[in-house]
Amino acid sequence: MPSSISITTPIQVPYGKPEEWNIWIKDPVLGENNFSDHVIEHVTTKRLNKLWFSDIVMEGVDVDSKNFVKEGNIIKIFSENNLWFKGKIVKVEYQTETGARVRATGMAVKLVDHNTDTIHTNTATSTIVSNLVADESSLNLGTNQNYGNVTINIDDQNNLQAISDLADAVEFNWYESQDTYPYDIDSINFVSRQGSSTPVMTFTSSGDNANSYLNSNEKDVERFANHVTVLGYGDGVNQIKAINFHATDNRTKLTADLTASATTMTVDDTSAFNSSGDLWVGQEKISYTGKTATTFTGLTRGVAFMGNVTEAYAHDTGIEVYDAQYTKTSAEAGSSIADNGLKEGLPINFPSIIDQNFADRMAQGILAKEKDPLERIVIEAGDPFEVLGQVVLGDKVTATDTEVDISGDHDIVGLVGGFDSRRGDFLELELSNKRISLIDEIQSIQQTTAKTAQFMQGATNIYTASNYENCDNSTPLSMRFYLPAEAVIINKILLKAIMKKYRAYHTTTSSESSHTHSVDAQTSVASNTDHQEDSSSASGAISTGGGTLTSTVSTTDPSFDGDYNLVLVDIIVDNSSSSANGWDLRIRNTTTATDYLNTTNFVPGDGIGRSIIILVDGDIGGDSIEARVTNNSDAADIVGLSISVLQIGEHTHSISSFTSNAGSSHSHGTDFAISEDTFPAGSPTVKVEVGEDGGSLTEVSGSPFTATDGGAINVDITDEVKDVGADKWVEVKFTPQSGSDHNKMRIEANNIIQIFIKSV
Repeated sequence: MPSSISITTPIQVPYGKPEEWNIWIKDPVLGENNFSDHVIEHVTTKRLNKLWFSDIVMEGVDVDSKNFVKEGNIIKIFSENNLWFKGKIVKVEYQTETGARVRATGMAVKLVDHNTDTIHTNTATSTIVSNLVADESSLNLGTNQNYGNVTINIDDQNNLQAISDLADAVEFNWYESQDTYPYDIDSINFVSRQGSSTPVMTFTSSGDNANSYLNSNEKDVERFANHVTVLGYGDGVNQIKAINFHATDNRTKLTADLTASATTMTVDDTSAFNSSGDLWVGQEKISYTGKTATTFTGLTRGVAFMGNVTEAYAHDTGIEVYDAQYTKTSAEAGSSIADNGLKEGLPINFPSIIDQNFADRMAQGILAKEKDPLERIVIEAGDPFEVLGQVVLGDKVTATDTEVDISGDHDIVGLVGGFDSRRGDFLELELSNKRISLIDEIQSIQQTTAKTAQFMQGATNIYTASNYENCDNSTPLSMRFYLPAEAVIINKILLKAIMKKYRAYHTTTSSESSHTHSVDAQTSVASNTDHQEDSSSASGAISTGGGTLTSTVSTTDPSFDGDYNLVLVDIIVDNSSSSANGWDLRIRNTTTATDYLNTTNFVPGDGIGRSIIILVDGDIGGDSIEARVTNNSDAADIVGLSISVLQIGEHTHSISSFTSNAGSSHSHGTDFAISEDTFPAGSPTVKVEVGEDGGSLTEVSGSPFTATDGGAINVDITDEVKDVGADKWVEVKFTPQSGSDHNKMRIEANNIIQIFIKSV
C-alpha cells in the first residue's frame, strides 16, 4: 500500500461575492472584519485628479463594532471580488446609539499631513513627485512618468495639493492604486494619461441592445474659452502672465530650444505656413523671411509681445508656434473664434508658476481643452458589476443613443457607484469631451480664489544700492547689497555707473601774521631721541653725453631700529651756467636694489642748485645709499653732489612744569579744499564682476568696459544675481585696468533692484 502524501496549498480567501458590494474594516490591533450586513447605503465618488471618497450609512454598530468603526481605521469596498475603493476613515457621526454616518477618503490623504515650501528650478517632474511621495513612508511610488523639467514654486502646500497642482499644470493625471490581494500596499501614480486612450466599451442607451440609461446630455455653449490667460506668481506688471487664443489651426511646436537671440527655429512641420510672415511663440511675436520643412529662418525677434513680456526671451522645446497673421478680430475659418465668436475665459491663477515658459505651456494646454463648448453625458450602467470589471476611471468609451443623436467617443472623467434604497446597486459614468467635470471646474475656481487671496500677500519692491569712491587697479571699488530671504522672484537688476576723475579732499592751516610763543618757568625738559647721521659727497664737472657723478654713503648700523630715515641730496650748480636741462637723477639703496627716486629730464636749477629730501620707512642701518646724476645732453655745469642719511629711532620727549605765554588770544584758521587729478591716459578700461560676497565672482557680459571721463556703464546683471540667490549678500566689484597712473579714477555706481517679496 503506497504511503500517503501530504500537500499544503495556500488558500486566498476572497473579500467579495458575485453581484454584491462587500465592505470590510481593518483595525491595526483587532484585525479585519466584514461589515457588509451593517451597511444601509454607500456611495463612492471618483474623479480625475481628485481625492476619492466614500460616504457610508451603517446600522447595528454595537459596542464591539465601534472598536472597528472609528477614525483612522482602514475601509475596503469590493465590487464582486474586485477592489473598488480603499480609504481611511476620517469622520464618524452617530445619528443614533447604533446608527452611524462614516466618511472615508482615499489613502492618498496621508500626503496631506506633510507640507512643502520649495522652489524647484529646471527640475524633472518625476523628481518632484518622488520627493513629495517619499515624505510619507507608508506610501509607495508607483508609475512615475516624467513630463520634463519645470520651474515651479511649491509655496507652503501640503504634498497632495502640490502633486495635484503639478498634474493640472502639466496636464498629467495622478491617482492611487493598490497591489493584489490582500491589498495592503498603497501607491501614488503620476502619468500623462490615466486610462485607455482607445475605446474599451460601448454604451448604448436606446434600442434592443441597450446596456445603459441616459441620465443627462448637456452641451454648454457658454462653458468654453478660446482666449486663455494664465497668471503665475507676482503682482501687476511683475506678474507672470501667459495668453493664448484660437484664431487659427496653423499650429506646430518647437522641437529644439530657442535662445533669446536665435535667428532660426526648429519645429515639427512648417507646411501649413506661408514662406514668410509672423509667428506667435509664447508671448513673443517673431517675424521670419524663409522656411524649410522643419525650420523658420531669418528671424526678427521681439516684433510685438503679449502678457507682461517686454523683450525677446528663450523658449523651451514643446512650446507652441502659431500663425500670427490671424487675430482675434480676423480669425481663420474653422477656428474656434471664427465658429463660436471670441470667448475670453476668466484668468486662471497658478501662484506656483514662477517661469514664463511653464506658464506658456499651461496656456496652450488649457486652450486645447477649452476651445470647444463642453459636452457632458451622464449614463447609468445597466449592470454596474459587469461594467466595473471592464472599465476604470480615465478610460475612453463610446456612447450612442439614436433617439437624442448621441454618437462618439468620450473620456470617463467621473465614476459614482454604490447602493441606495431608491436605485439599489448603481454606477454612474460621467463622460466628457474634456478631462474635467463641471463640478470639478467649480471646485477648482473656489480653490483658485482661496490660493490667489493668500498669494497676493506680497508686492514688487524697487530699491537702489549705491556707492561711490576712488579706486585703482590695486584697490577696486566693491559695492554690496542684500537680497532678503522673502524675495521669491528676482525680476531685474540694472547696474549703472559713471567714471570720473580721481578726487582728493584735504585741509591746510593758515599761519596768520608773524608771531612768537614764549615758554615761562621751564623746570624740566628731557629728551631720549635716538638718531644717527652719515654723509658723503663728490665733486667735479660732468662731461656731456652720458657722464655721471655719483656719491655713496654707507650708513652705520645703530644700536636702535631706524624706524624713520631722511635722505638729503644736495646738487651744486656752477653759477656761470646759463642752463641746466637734460639730467637724470637716481637715488638708490644699492644693498637692497631699491630705487627711492628715478627720474629723467631732471632740472637741477639755473645757477642756484637743488636740494631733495626723501622720507624712507623702515630700518636701513648698514645699507649703502647712492645718489647719481647723469648728463644726457647739457653743458658740464654740475660741480658737486652730496648725500646725507639721518636715521631716527622711535622716541619720546617729556616736558614738565611750564607755562605758555602766547601773547594776545588768537586762533589759526583751517582751509578746506578739493582737488581732482587728470583722468588716466592710455585707453583705460574697467572690469566688472558679480557674485556672492566672499565667494567667487563672474565677469559680466560686455566687461571690461571702456573708461572715459564722464563715461557710463549700463548693464543688466539679473542672471548673475539670480545665480547668487535670495538670503545672501551680493558683491559688485569694479577694477580699473589697462591705463596709466595705476588707473586712478572715481566710480559712482548704482544698482536698481526689482524683486517680488512674499509677505510673511
